[in-house]
Amino acid sequence: MVRRSGNVVLRARTVWVLSFCLPGTGCGGGSERAGDLDTLQDADDSASGPQDALDPDPVTSDVFPADVHAPDEMDVPPMDNADAGAALPCPTYADAVVAATVTAEELHEVSGLAASRAHPGILWAQNDSGSGPRLYAIGLDGQVKGRFDLEGVTAHDWEDIARGPLDGLQGDAIFVADVGDNGRNRPFVSVYVVAEPSNLQAEPPGILPVLASMPLVYPAGPEDCEAVFVDPLDGALYLVTKTGLDGGLNPVYRKKPPHVTTTAPVVLEEVARIPSLVATGASVSEDGSVLVVRNPLNGVLYRRTAGQSVEEALAATPCELPFFTGETTGEAIALHPRAFGFWSISEFGSTSRQDLHWTAVNW
Repeated sequence: MVRRSGNVVLRARTVWVLSFCLPGTGCGGGSERAGDLDTLQDADDSASGPQDALDPDPVTSDVFPADVHAPDEMDVPPMDNADAGAALPCPTYADAVVAATVTAEELHEVSGLAASRAHPGILWAQNDSGSGPRLYAIGLDGQVKGRFDLEGVTAHDWEDIARGPLDGLQGDAIFVADVGDNGRNRPFVSVYVVAEPSNLQAEPPGILPVLASMPLVYPAGPEDCEAVFVDPLDGALYLVTKTGLDGGLNPVYRKKPPHVTTTAPVVLEEVARIPSLVATGASVSEDGSVLVVRNPLNGVLYRRTAGQSVEEALAATPCELPFFTGETTGEAIALHPRAFGFWSISEFGSTSRQDLHWTAVNW
């Protein structure tokens, strides 16, 4: 079934999140959610549509069903084809498919994903806890292809990963967000920036020098955060917190570039409030035209036109993401660089193996 956006779903979703994902607590899953999910899906506006999932990369098509096809150049309209400030239609979504199962027991609590441009078919991931300051390169077959430790860093509560530009660096940087704060008592949180490795290395783990270590504080005191993204156009870093439930909105904070190592914490600037609700992950396309923010149940999608700032795009009414069925505690999301679809995964917090899901986006 192809799912469409609908405001009625947003209101129904608010009830579920407030009931089961209160600030300062984990977002529990299990059988309790299943009944509510059925109720919410009944409220969703739906229509029949294409059943096939777009192949995010032709060279990795063997991990998808046999009826997938390679995306056409026109499947995703580029940002510069839209008029500045124009209202763009919402996409539809194919049913999610299980692309692979992450088999490494060390990755039992994946809390962030980012799709590589330098290594097609590779997703960068990190553990919420239990494995130290380590990044993992996961193939779309679920296998770990690379392990890299951040030099001189301690992992307190890693929650998300973002890909984006860094001044003076050729190629993409990886932004590692040590921003979790369930108790809202950390004096500051941190984001570390490293260069994306040009070669993957699994054993022994590679070492990544930290190019920027940035302590950050919020203007009104500590917040809990699990979702970050980087604007590929100007390199600004954005954090979407999960504690601002007033009116069903979450604050979005920005740190402008340049991103350099500092000793004094940088005060973030609030730039928007969006109906993402208990945000657990975010991701943006390589041209900045598509942004997704997810929560344990579903989430929101924003389209950005040529000439728009991120703040202007976030002021618009968002599209709905589909329900993340099959994810007990939905956690991470990674857009394909060209927004053909997105990968998502659940955070089980156990030794259970986790399914990596793929959802095609139909533009």
